[in-house]
Amino acid sequence: MSPWVPWVAYRIPIYKKESRSFYELINWEETRAYADNHGININLKGRKPNGIVSPGQEYKSLIETLTTELYSLKDMNGSEKIVEQVLRKEEIYKGPFINEGTDIIPLLQRGYYIAYQVEGSLTFDRIPDFHISGHHSNNLCTQQGILIANGEVINKNGTLRGTRILDLAPTILYLMGLPVPGEMEGRVLCEAIRPGHLDANPVILGQTKGDSITQVHRQKITLSEEEEEEVKDQLRNLGYL
Repeated sequence: MSPWVPWVAYRIPIYKKESRSFYELINWEETRAYADNHGININLKGRKPNGIVSPGQEYKSLIETLTTELYSLKDMNGSEKIVEQVLRKEEIYKGPFINEGTDIIPLLQRGYYIAYQVEGSLTFDRIPDFHISGHHSNNLCTQQGILIANGEVINKNGTLRGTRILDLAPTILYLMGLPVPGEMEGRVLCEAIRPGHLDANPVILGQTKGDSITQVHRQKITLSEEEEEEVKDQLRNLGYL
C-alpha cells in the first residue's frame, strides 16, 4: 500500500459530488488552495474567477503556513520527511506573466513522488531504489533531462555541466548561424562545440528590446469548431483531458 498523507482542512478543495471535470469538481467559494500536477495554487481574488484569498498579507500568510506544513509532512511510519525543498514562484519564474505561475512547488525527497490526489488525501508513492531521470516527478535528483547532440561542430570530448533547458534555444540559434537575442534567458553551450568552430564563429549577441532581432510579433489564431475538436481529441488520447 502506498504511503499517504491527509491534507488539512484549508488545503482540501471542497468537492461537489455531481461534478465531472477538475474545475467543476471543486467548490471554489470555499476553497483557499488546491493542488495540481505542478504544485499548489492559491485561490486568489482578482486572479481566479471565484477567488476568496485576498492579495497581500492573507496571501503571504497562507503561503508561509503551507510551506511550513509541507516541510513537516512525514511518511506512513512517521520516520522520514517527504518534502526536501519548497519553492515559491518568485524563486523560479521571471517575466511579466509570473503571477500566472504555480504559487508553491514542493520538491520531494529521493524515492518519493506525488502519485495522485483523492478527495482530501494526497497519495505518495515510492520509486524503487535505482537511478531514474528524465521525467516529471517533483524530485530534485530525478529532474535531469537527456541531451543528445551530434554533428561536425559538436565537441565529442566535451563535458556538459549545469545544463538547463533554457540553454537549448540560444545554442540552437548559434548553430544556425543566427544572433542570440540579448534578453534571451540561457546561454550557448560552448563546451558542446568544437573549440576551432567557436574561434572561427564567435557567439553574436543581439541588442535588447527595440532591436528587430528580439522583437516577436504574436498573431492571435482562431480555430474552427472542427479544429478545436481535433485538438481536444489529441489531448484526450494523451491523457490531458
